[in-house]
Amino acid sequence: MKTSKTFVRLFTTTLALLGALLTTSLPAATPGGAIAGKAVVVKVTGKATYVDAKGGDGTVRDGMTLVQGTSIITGAESSVVLDLGENGETLVVRPNSTLSLDTLLLIPTGIEKAATTRLDIKRGSMAFSVKKLAAASKYEVRTANGVAGIRGSEGVIFSTGVFQCTDGTLLVTVTNLSTGRTETFTATRGNTVNASVTNVIITPIPQADFNRMRAEVGTATVAVQQVTAPAGTTATAVATQVATPFISPVR
Repeated sequence: MKTSKTFVRLFTTTLALLGALLTTSLPAATPGGAIAGKAVVVKVTGKATYVDAKGGDGTVRDGMTLVQGTSIITGAESSVVLDLGENGETLVVRPNSTLSLDTLLLIPTGIEKAATTRLDIKRGSMAFSVKKLAAASKYEVRTANGVAGIRGSEGVIFSTGVFQCTDGTLLVTVTNLSTGRTETFTATRGNTVNASVTNVIITPIPQADFNRMRAEVGTATVAVQQVTAPAGTTATAVATQVATPFISPVR
């Protein structure tokens, strides 16, 4: 009888320990039934590195997949083109930049998925092209001075709080340093919201800079669509599609 009781105690203790181990090993449930998004590396120019949410690091290479919580660091004359898929399509981490993929989530809403994308440009700049998002989606880019809300637009955002729109519309929320009030500014095609100064100003983008930025975003978008295009689609066909004038759904 004593042996039987000892066995029962050992068996119960073992089950409890095993249960605790399994509980700590399993990942936390994704909130609201959301699906984890991802960023696929389409093209690396020069040298870039990453640091993941657990502190692991390495070299960014073509074809690899990065998840939320990862920071990407580019060196001089280096860049990384990312395909965020349903989380916002084309993203370019430009030279001498550090970008954090804070949140990449997809929430099924029936026919489509609502995407939640939050990026933090900590140093340098990023270029983007976001054309297709569900109505309930959110795409935000945080800088040292302000946050941009993006939906159906293209442009370049600098860590200092400079927001340049090359197509569509950007809604920029900043704390005005002269008044202390939170204000929202709109950057339309060809304009810059500069929140890096005491009084936020909106100015036109010089034509030469505008043309250069549009070419940069267009080249990156071609690279993304060549990777994701159906088999048999020629590079020329993809380039023609990208070159077609983009009409923002929020204009």
